[in-house]
Amino acid sequence: MSVIILENDWHLLPVKNKEDWYQTTSNESGFFAAVLPGPWQRISGLEGHHGTVVYRNQFNLSLPKNHYATLILDRACYLTRIRLNGNWVGKPQAGYFQKRHIAFEDQLEKENTLDIEVTCNKENDLTQKRQVLGIFSHWDMLPRNLNPGGLHSLPEIKIHGPILPVGLRCHVDQWEHKPAHIVGEIDLISVRNTSAWLTVEMKPLNCDGATVKIEIPCHLKRGKNTRLFSMHYQDLKKWWPKGLGAANLYQVSAKVKPEKGPAETIDEVVGFRKVEMHDFNLKINDVPLFMRGANMSPVAPYLSEMTDDKILGVLNDAEGLNLNLVRVHSHVSPKLLYQEADRRGMLLWQDMPLQWLYHPKLMPEIRRQGRRLMHYIYNHPSVVMFCCANEPIYMEDTGKMKIKQTVLTLWNYFGPSHMRDVIARGLWRDLKQKDTNRIYIQSSGELETPIAEGSDTHLYPGWYPAFGPVERFDWFAAKLPRNIRFVSEFGAQSFPNLETSRSMLSDKLDSHNWPQVVSAYFAQIPNLRNWIDFDACKTLADLVEVTQAHQARVSRYIIDRLRHHKYKPTGGFTHFLLNEAMVGVTWSLVDAHGHRKQSFDVVSRCLEPANLYVLPGEVRAEVDKPLPVEIYGVNDEQNEVTLRWQVEVLMMGRDTLSAKKGGIKLPVDCARVEVGYLKVHPTQEGFINIILSVEKYMSGNRIKEWQHCYRVEVCGPNRKHVGKRKPNT
Repeated sequence: MSVIILENDWHLLPVKNKEDWYQTTSNESGFFAAVLPGPWQRISGLEGHHGTVVYRNQFNLSLPKNHYATLILDRACYLTRIRLNGNWVGKPQAGYFQKRHIAFEDQLEKENTLDIEVTCNKENDLTQKRQVLGIFSHWDMLPRNLNPGGLHSLPEIKIHGPILPVGLRCHVDQWEHKPAHIVGEIDLISVRNTSAWLTVEMKPLNCDGATVKIEIPCHLKRGKNTRLFSMHYQDLKKWWPKGLGAANLYQVSAKVKPEKGPAETIDEVVGFRKVEMHDFNLKINDVPLFMRGANMSPVAPYLSEMTDDKILGVLNDAEGLNLNLVRVHSHVSPKLLYQEADRRGMLLWQDMPLQWLYHPKLMPEIRRQGRRLMHYIYNHPSVVMFCCANEPIYMEDTGKMKIKQTVLTLWNYFGPSHMRDVIARGLWRDLKQKDTNRIYIQSSGELETPIAEGSDTHLYPGWYPAFGPVERFDWFAAKLPRNIRFVSEFGAQSFPNLETSRSMLSDKLDSHNWPQVVSAYFAQIPNLRNWIDFDACKTLADLVEVTQAHQARVSRYIIDRLRHHKYKPTGGFTHFLLNEAMVGVTWSLVDAHGHRKQSFDVVSRCLEPANLYVLPGEVRAEVDKPLPVEIYGVNDEQNEVTLRWQVEVLMMGRDTLSAKKGGIKLPVDCARVEVGYLKVHPTQEGFINIILSVEKYMSGNRIKEWQHCYRVEVCGPNRKHVGKRKPNT
């Protein structure tokens, strides 16, 4: 099989009347020079174009005997139709993540003109969206006028025999049986009715084991066929996530040999593991795992700009943050993310690209694309969870909660929602029956109340005023404990580091820049002002420092308490947000240039798998009243961990009020254990620093050390609570 990559001489025509463009383009007037891959918005003169464009390419091709040609489109966004030499080929297809195979049968000539019609519309009604684009069409961290439409990978023409394999999926049927029973299916496109021999081979890729091969005779009809296979494998090694074992992978190859013509082969890398979840308590291969996760945004605003380096960089940041789970937030990433997560043992939560509300008539297309996404991730053991819809509620702009939007949002939240009750539920029922290889969640961000059964929750105390200050989280934990089983969104916005922030604002914080920051850089200024004392910030450096300090405090406050409730009832969490697609004032811990914020280090230390933490932590105290300092430990590792610790309580960062040291051996995968206790009596107003130093030992050798610093405000007759965060406080 050979491949022709169509990389040169592309032209693009913006279309006003979609129905008859092909009747007026014979002389190619009005065409732009197009460079692929890329979105059409990157072409000068088309920055504001929405709707339809036509990509044209001319190529020469002569096929050998018994050979055929198929056009391969990958990452084409959004709706595509193909026209070859003046004739339509195949059916229109919508989506952006799956490969599309369009067979050229008798339409090919020696000289060919290929037209690829691509349509990506602007969503005029954000509560009735008609395209399955997730956050690429509606999000508070991408521009409203962004259009992801275009060809984001170079089109290819595959020269092949009469049968082309286009998909391969397999899984373990019964985990209790030995040898393991592997079952799977192969998708084949045949140009005619024919018989063929199908050979399936499985061999270890990064572990020890035998190579198993089977041969199956099959008869294929013209068009698409799906053939089942099964095999037995002795001593199958399971795939394990990081911290539990080795990420064992296998290569499965399928070779199809027709009666006449060349054979064709397809390869897939697969891993096999068992996954169960009850009340968000996850087990991998029957071993409990506490999930420490974060949401991942697209690594770039356009699909063609999602480079390998950016994807690998985000996974490196996830590991640097001590995560074992990444939620692919309301989008689908290029294949490299899933392949690399498989190799590293990083767990993934995959979202269907559905964000907020969609038109009811879109349900058939949503179900079609849901099945395609199921196939897209099927072989990847790293993907343990699939969510069918994110926040299926009325939402237009999270930064502008007007009365109408607030009422409709609450109505959808606690009352009926067609998006949740019909579309998401229908997709959930459909997919969980077809794929038993992972956990399916109907919809994300569902509070449990006396009148509604909840799911994972989005809790934003310390950011959205409706949730109150960050201390309000303790109320949720005490009064509505089932809502902290899995908190899949929490956090606060912050400015990026100073060097990046200078691209948005001057060092003097000129007031006329704020509207630009809001419109171009996604800052929710009213929410920031609710927690930050803007008047006290005299320079841009002050603003960066104080917003990142607030972000760090909110993140650590909630993470410490979620780990405090490990397994009782919390099974894990995903912080919002790991990275960002574009530079802005966002919830991310890493900016779009890959620079880690100062808050990244604070969150990374509180996500150590075996860790100590202080409760109540960063709170308010009063002069001459005792302040309890309780030290707890938690261990997510599958081995005992020895930690040595020292805690110091300093007044105004100078005078020592109390100090204590000790050591503890934390049991395997243990929930919270009490480690130590101090009672502090502050005698003056100001600030107290509680510094907890931790050292990790293995075989008697210190292998790592880190430090937590909690700042407590002491109030009295002459000092009231500061309230809003100020620089250097």
